[in-house]
This record gives sequence, C-alpha cells and structure tokens, in this order.
Amino acid sequence: MPNKGFYNLTGGTNLVASALNMNSSENKTDWADSENMEFFGQGGIAKMNGNEKFIEIEDAKILGITSYKKGPDDYLVFVYGDATEGHLCIADVVSKTYTVVKSGLDKNARCNFQSHLNGVVVANGVDDPFMYIKDGTPSIINTNIRYQRGVSGVAMASFKGRLFMSVPDKGTIYYSALGEVDNWIRESDAGYVENFHGSTAPITAMAPYGEGLAIYRDNQVYMLSGSGPSDFVIEPFADKGSLSCYGIANYDNKQLFYSHGIFALEFSSLHQVQMSREFSLKINPAFKTLDADRINETTAVLYQKNRQVWFYFPEEGETDLSICWVMDRKDLKNIAWYKRRATPITCATVYKDNIYTGTSDGRILIEDTGDTLDGEVFEGYWYSPWFMFNDSRLKSVETGLDILFDGSKTGNTELRLRYNTVETKVRRKQINTTSGQLMVWGKDPWGSRKWKDNRSLIKRVNVPGVFTSIQIGFYSATQFAINGFAFFDIMLEE
Repeated sequence: MPNKGFYNLTGGTNLVASALNMNSSENKTDWADSENMEFFGQGGIAKMNGNEKFIEIEDAKILGITSYKKGPDDYLVFVYGDATEGHLCIADVVSKTYTVVKSGLDKNARCNFQSHLNGVVVANGVDDPFMYIKDGTPSIINTNIRYQRGVSGVAMASFKGRLFMSVPDKGTIYYSALGEVDNWIRESDAGYVENFHGSTAPITAMAPYGEGLAIYRDNQVYMLSGSGPSDFVIEPFADKGSLSCYGIANYDNKQLFYSHGIFALEFSSLHQVQMSREFSLKINPAFKTLDADRINETTAVLYQKNRQVWFYFPEEGETDLSICWVMDRKDLKNIAWYKRRATPITCATVYKDNIYTGTSDGRILIEDTGDTLDGEVFEGYWYSPWFMFNDSRLKSVETGLDILFDGSKTGNTELRLRYNTVETKVRRKQINTTSGQLMVWGKDPWGSRKWKDNRSLIKRVNVPGVFTSIQIGFYSATQFAINGFAFFDIMLEE
C-alpha cells in the first residue's frame, strides 16, 4: 500500500463524529480532541502561546475592561474592586501603570462598557451609569437614568445618536434624548418601550447591525428600525437570542452570539438580514458542561489580526470564565474550532490588536504571547482521528511513522499511540525535537505539497504491533509545532 501523508490538519475539533466516520482525509484532517493547540503555517498544528502579566493590583478583582477610542487615540480603560469600592482606571501601556479617574463604584458588580459620542459609558446594574471622557470638561457625566427612570442598566447600545439601555429583570428598553447621555425624560425625544410584542422577558443584549438595532432576549431577537421616536419600529426577527450582553461580536459582516450554540445575524445575497446556521455544530457537545446559572457572563472577543473570535464561557464546578473556544476562519471559507484552557478570567477586550483579560486576583494579562501562563507552565495536547486507511479488506496493519516537527519551535514532546479504537490502550514515546535530521521540504516522499524554504525536523518512529486502527496524539508542556506526518511501509494483512 502506498505511503499516506497528512499535511493539512486544519479541520479543527470535531466532537460529534464517531471514531468510524470522522474525517481523516489527506486533504483536510479533523481533530478528535485537543487543548491549547491551534493552526500553524499552511497546514500544521502548534501549541498555543500563553499570556503575560500587564498590571497587577493587590487584593483586588478586575470587574471590566475595554478599549476606548477618542478621535485618533485608543485608551485601555478598566474597573477594579477592592475591599471597599470599585474604581474606574485608565492604563498607561508604556509604563504599565494606571490612574484612577473615578471611585465609589460597587466593589463586586461586573461592568459593561459602550462607546458613545466622544466618551465611554460604564454600567454595572447597581450604580447610576456614567460616561467618561478622556480630558473632557467635565470628564465624568452621570447619565441620571437611575434618578429620572428609577433603573440602572447593564445592556447598552449606541444607535442613531442615542444611548439605549435595559435592565436585567425587565422587558423594557430606554433611550436617551438625541445627542445627550443625561436626559431620559425629554418629551417627544427621550423615552422607553416596554413589554413589546406581548413579552415581559428581560432584554439580555443590544447591538447595532446593518441599518437597525438588534435587541436580544434569551430566546428571541428583534430588529429596531427608524431614526427617532416618531418612526421607531420593533419587529420580531428570529427565535434565537443572546444569553449575555458581553457575548456579541461583529465579524466578517456577521453579528455572532451564543444561544446554546454559536449563531449569527448575517446578510443574504439580496442584502437582507437573516439568521445563520449554527457555526458550532462540531463542538456543540462541549456546551453541555457550561454553567447555566452563570451563562450570562459569556464573553466574546474579536481577534481580528488572527481572523478569530474567542468565546469565553463559565463551566460547572469552575470559577470565573475558565474555558475559551476559538472560532478560526483563516482560510476565508471554512470555520474551525479549538479549545484554549488558560488562566480563568473575569472579562476581556481587544486593545491595539491584542487581547487583554482581567482576573479575579487583580491581574490584567496580555493573551497569546509567551510560553507560559504568567510564569506557570501549561500543557497542550492534540489527537488525530482514527486512521483505518479506507480499505474495506483491512483486517490488520503494520506501519511506521514520520513526524515533521517545525524547527522554529523545539522541546520535548510525548507521542501517544492508541490502538483499535480503545482509548485506554496507549503506547507512549518521548521525542526530543531540539536535535534531529534537518530537512527542507520537497516533492517526495512527503506528498504533493511543495513548501519552499520551510525547514523541519523529521523524526522517524517505529509503530509497534499489528492493529486495525490507530490514533496519534501529542502532549507537551513546551512549545512545539508539527508540519505534518506520514505513515510509511504500510503493510496490510487480509
């Protein structure tokens, strides 16, 4: 039987296919399981980067973080709570210091942020929301919605020059006067809409999309159109809704959200808004472990420079947001998923193309950088599908394995071979990639892919025993990358 080479491992995680029908094509190979692994190069895989500490505040908890743009300038703004109160701060990313700009906030309530006019509005559902304007006169403007309407919102949106807000336990949306943030009662200008379309269910999130404002309940989405109170119209749109006001991300002309799966509002070929299919079908079984009581903490972060969206979720039995599922669209056509398990976080944002996260122990971290989790070693692993070589005559196989490690990421990696679809029957082999035969990819014998000036370390491994199927796994606490692998000297026994 000819050699079998696998150099396109970009199928991503697949938790719904069985061992017998998971895609193990040489053209694109799915992953049976993985953690802290991602795409590398033109078809390989690599262990993810870790994170590094940006700021640490003793005896504190980071309650929210955002990137705030004023004119041409970007600022990193965050809120932390200490033993007595919460504080709004602006960070200096060069000196890695911060300045407190407002205190007296609730010390425990998570904050939501909304850019509006020339400032950023901060809301936590307890205090009166307020707007911060860098170098403004004044720099803090209270919204007064708590005093004018008797509510304190969390979900917010800026739409057609007005600030829209809702509260966690009511089916009402409030909107400010045009061009203002502190007037919610001006007749024929500011106002509210309550219990629309006969529902008293709370509003969970709001976000502009296209020419309208998407208004989410936990099981419904509506579209608000119009330019002012005289022509505002709210129409029901779909029976999917967002479960978190922090979990909305606009990417590639789609508005992504979590509703027991990842869905999106998107434009049809006729430029009409429609509901997408579920993008997370291949990983949907993983959502069964999420904490339903804290699902409203779910956070989505658009990581544009990597063509990714990171979804942070709370898990049962874990603290904070302990698991991150990464949605990857590097090839512009197909979506792939992989799992990141790093430092549990409380909040996240993107600032100047980098992901910043906050933690419950007072740290702000820069993600996707370094080899450790703020100095702590972490492990990554990857498992292939079960290879059966697509031969209906097959009863047993003998073979060897060539693994092509990328020379730019070297260390110690453990190869794990599972036999005959039995996950407990495992053979282990330690592989040191700091030394080995250095090669340049060519035409043969590694397959049809021709990689120019890409240097790899080849490690040849004898696969002991006779088997009917085999699965390959890699574990490592150090950085490593694999450009592909090939089975050689495949011998079939009928």
